[in-house]
Amino acid sequence: MISMVMSSEVYACILPKEKIPTVKWLTENLRMTGDSKTKGYFDVDDFPHVTEILDCFDDPEIDRISYQTAAQVGKTLLSQGCIAKMAACDPHPMAFADADKNSTRRVLSRTWKLFDNCDVLKAICPPTHLRSSDHMQLKTCVIHGAWAGSAATAADYGAYIVVLNECDKMKQKSTASEADFRELMGERVKGYEGSKILEISTPTLEGQSYIEAQRLKGDNRARMVPCPFCNHFQELFAKDGKQPGGVRWDKLKGKHNVQKARETAHILCEKCNKKIREEHRRGMLQAGLWVPEGCVIKRGKVTGKPNRPGRHASFGPLSTLHSLLPGISIGLIAAEKAAAISDPVRRSEKNRNFVNSWDGKTYNPQPTTIEPGVLTKQLGVDEPLRFCPEWSRFLTLAGDVGRIEDELIYYWGICAWGMHGRGQLIDLGIAWRDSEMIDVLKGATYEHADGGQPLRPAKIGFDSGDGNTAEAVYEFCRRLPNAMPLKGSSDEPGKDFVAVNFPEMFSLGIQRIGLTDKQVKAKKRAQRWDLITVNTHRTQNWLEERLTNLVKRDDVNFFSIPKEALEGQVLAEVDLRHHLLGDYRDEKGRWKKRYEQQHFRDVLRYNTVMAWFHTANGRHWNRLAARSKTSQLKSRKPLRPTTRKRPKLTPGE
Repeated sequence: MISMVMSSEVYACILPKEKIPTVKWLTENLRMTGDSKTKGYFDVDDFPHVTEILDCFDDPEIDRISYQTAAQVGKTLLSQGCIAKMAACDPHPMAFADADKNSTRRVLSRTWKLFDNCDVLKAICPPTHLRSSDHMQLKTCVIHGAWAGSAATAADYGAYIVVLNECDKMKQKSTASEADFRELMGERVKGYEGSKILEISTPTLEGQSYIEAQRLKGDNRARMVPCPFCNHFQELFAKDGKQPGGVRWDKLKGKHNVQKARETAHILCEKCNKKIREEHRRGMLQAGLWVPEGCVIKRGKVTGKPNRPGRHASFGPLSTLHSLLPGISIGLIAAEKAAAISDPVRRSEKNRNFVNSWDGKTYNPQPTTIEPGVLTKQLGVDEPLRFCPEWSRFLTLAGDVGRIEDELIYYWGICAWGMHGRGQLIDLGIAWRDSEMIDVLKGATYEHADGGQPLRPAKIGFDSGDGNTAEAVYEFCRRLPNAMPLKGSSDEPGKDFVAVNFPEMFSLGIQRIGLTDKQVKAKKRAQRWDLITVNTHRTQNWLEERLTNLVKRDDVNFFSIPKEALEGQVLAEVDLRHHLLGDYRDEKGRWKKRYEQQHFRDVLRYNTVMAWFHTANGRHWNRLAARSKTSQLKSRKPLRPTTRKRPKLTPGE
């Protein structure tokens, strides 16, 4: 009788359900869409690592699953498959959350297509014109869409299943006024017996990664695969070459080459040292096992007791080497790693991306501790100061600014720069007032090793970060051609400038001191930039890479310092090595002062920013103008300070 007054879909919801394993349901019902990398029905042979994760999804004793993984291993398909199976077999309210609104809409759009491609799910989908991009209202249940930065999308509803996709990228707008979005989403499952939270993400920085912290709270299962030759179980990562195992390749004439890496790539067994080729990979991955922390593999089986058994199952890190998607190979991964290592300008960024997105690990930016005596060996060159090296193409001058009563103090340095970001300090000093700094600028002409035209600083920058000196530095820079004030950055722009476009070493901004909001907006529209915002983290990391020998002498972007400067033969009162080691990064990733005197460390960072400013934020490093071959050329006229002020811009101009 009930079936006569209810729709068949609703009637099916209240009938007892047969318990179907999610793996079995997916292989029998979920057919890939046309834009998927795989065709036909879901094939567990292509994703052998997800079987145990899906078994945990079915286990009523597990209420949270954390999965730390690289890209291209089917993590989004995993969450879509769990939602699809629940919608078809056990309808309940669910929620899918992503890092931002566009990402949530994009995944929900693909999920609609996936449902349309499945006969069981298509029957409960509404017509196309009634579908929303922010949620999925099915005939039997609803799948809410949510995204970080919008607390409203994580409130006022319950959800039996909550998926947190790319949870490491989920940041609330204000930590002071908003609760963590991920915690708000976790509240949605309260009151449901047998509910599940499925959190999946590629990781970010070590010590700041949410997914890594969650993984370590659970039973922490690592994916181990057997060597096809000795049957030794091991984790698969690219590694760094210093550890046994991992992806290896041959060099071309002693240097990393992307094509050579692709052609010669292999996995080196960490026990028998035999080369595992692409043809071995599928069988090796399908024989893999998830091993909880505290357990071991004996005779091909997991034995022992997990250190943290309970209701929280966690998996990872899982590298892209575990992906059997078309186009993914050992050669591709080796080529990506070789490209990251060999890039002279963006090696740090590419290496971090590889560690996060290809190896599935957190990236550790913590600089290595180094003794002052080692710096001379690593950075020192037997070349004179106040002389341009033969490879140099242009100069920059930058200064860190202090104050004693009414007088500004300038800690200044001049650097020479060449192709690919090659640099060298060629002069440094301290000016105790404006007039002394002006004298330095007037005499800043340096002979070149090729005997040609001497060089003068092409770009000049002075730190204005101290609130007690900012206005005075702004005024000083207005008097000089090619000079710009600098200000260090934080997560949010400071109150006295407006920052725009912050992709690299710096961004351009506008001074706000003495201006109304309308005047600032007018200058912004006219792109009358008069302030450079320094990317603190990027410039600090740039310097640390050189201080810790990550960038070596034979690298094209090496930075050197004449030994006489490092050994204190220029400024008796300044230990340059002490200054260079004056900052360090704490456990929370914040830069702190190790020593009070570290002005010349900032001088090198600011010179780097001015060099990137001169090369269009690094885009022109590889095509700097060549030096003239004529040896007898007149030097340019010396720099003449001017009292002419830039015209003020009023709103409407």
